[in-house]
Amino acid sequence: PPLSRARFPFAAPHLVDHLDREHREGPVKTTLDPAVQAICERVLASHRLRLRERGARQAACVVIDNPTGEVLAWVGSLGWEPAAQGYNDGVLARRSAGSAVKPFAYATALEQGLTLGTLLADVNRTFATPLGDYDPQNFDRRENGPVLVRTALGSSLNQAAVELARLTGVEPIGHLLARVALLDPARDPAELGLGIVIGNVEITLLDLAAAFAALARGGVWKRPIVLANQTTTAGRQVVQPDVAYLVGDVLADPAARLLTFGTVRAFQFPFPVALKTGTSTSFRDIGTGRRS
Repeated sequence: PPLSRARFPFAAPHLVDHLDREHREGPVKTTLDPAVQAICERVLASHRLRLRERGARQAACVVIDNPTGEVLAWVGSLGWEPAAQGYNDGVLARRSAGSAVKPFAYATALEQGLTLGTLLADVNRTFATPLGDYDPQNFDRRENGPVLVRTALGSSLNQAAVELARLTGVEPIGHLLARVALLDPARDPAELGLGIVIGNVEITLLDLAAAFAALARGGVWKRPIVLANQTTTAGRQVVQPDVAYLVGDVLADPAARLLTFGTVRAFQFPFPVALKTGTSTSFRDIGTGRRS
């Protein structure tokens, strides 16, 4: 009989590579949704040229179903290729979190008694540390004076966040980050200093998505699930339900982010979406976490 060509399936190569390393006992069934996976791959590919023009060589994306914790999409790079280290998995790479951890610092403060109406000083201050002076700056290099907690979180003001960390204490913030798997429980949060709220923590994209999903489900954290036969656990309560609601309300409030972001089209959706940006030193890592 004549030979025929058949295209070998090649979907979600980064996840397949990860599962090949972790589960060698035989075929496995994943929780991926092929439609969601394809959309994520197309969206990332559509931004390749724009990102390259701005000096960014790679991007990654992971989608988690909030109620169950199941991973619906896993895109580790712009392409499974040697170019720009495309074989590296951006979903599992440890990178600076930037401001993406701020919601958990504010959750800590709210649990301690601060309110969304509490005033914080968003002013330039220098803090003495064992490694030298620490001089945090806002993204736009401006000072805004006294601002509400709602505005400070929504507009991601660095100077106000550091002031919040000073008032709240670094240790309680670190303990919450450990409960949502964003910090090694064995690590002393004091080692990170006040910068814990704006980038001193190195995390994976998968862990960050799982932490945001915890806020979406009322403060209940669940470990991400990638195998379809894994049992969905009940999770554990890591943030008070009312506090998780308040943080989500701020992140979904366009007015709260006006001070820094204005009316950015990329943040406008035809349905409610809570989001948080994160940018590390010298803009090496830039990302957006979203939950609907």
